Amino acid sequence: MGSLLLPLATATPLPLRVCVVDLDAPPYAVVDPLRRGLVERLMVDAGRPAGLDVQLQRAPAQRCQALLQNGAIESIVAGPAARNLELGRFPMKGGAIDEGRRLAVAQLFWVKRRDSPVDWDGQRLSGAAPAELLAGARPGVFIAIEKLQALGLRIDAAGVGTPQLLAKLRARRVDLAVAFEHELQLLLREPVNAELAMLSRPFAMASFYAMVRPGLAAATMERVERWWTEIGRLRDQPAYRPSGAGSASTP
Repeated sequence: MGSLLLPLATATPLPLRVCVVDLDAPPYAVVDPLRRGLVERLMVDAGRPAGLDVQLQRAPAQRCQALLQNGAIESIVAGPAARNLELGRFPMKGGAIDEGRRLAVAQLFWVKRRDSPVDWDGQRLSGAAPAELLAGARPGVFIAIEKLQALGLRIDAAGVGTPQLLAKLRARRVDLAVAFEHELQLLLREPVNAELAMLSRPFAMASFYAMVRPGLAAATMERVERWWTEIGRLRDQPAYRPSGAGSASTP
């Protein structure tokens, strides 16, 4: 199989447009145009041996999804939430999503104000009825949004990044927030967030993939399959693993 796929690396690259959300999510995605986050670099580097010229563009989460649906791009970074499973294609193996070809896996944690009685045992909230709580989440992180809905919380997923989400929590505009562990480790060190605390048990584990739109040509999908395989091969190499919150690579 390897000998059959090898010529793709020397063939004329096919452009593959990938929309990434225009909000910082260090160390995986970085808005700074002079740097790339780990996931962004991984997608670009894995494209070369697969015969793909991976071209990153940035837009809000909802805009990325709209671009995918109307065929203006080929791929977005997404988790296997129910909404995304209807929207696009993921790497598969034996009829199930192939975890071995994911881009990254990250833990989501709750954050609360220190004076809040709310706690989380890994399955249920205590200290307040879920229906009474308004939880903040980042837009487009449907794994988190769907789980919050299943728990019965009201949700504020307005178009903000995690720093703005924590500002809402400090201002008591939301009761809880859910965000990625690496971001929180960085942001909760800031004096302005001294009144906030991360709960000890993770809210959810989220895997992310390079999801592609349905209907791509067979020749393109052949290269996408190789791309997904290269992502899985490269992902655990030191250059693409988080070494600390906020790390990023130059293009």
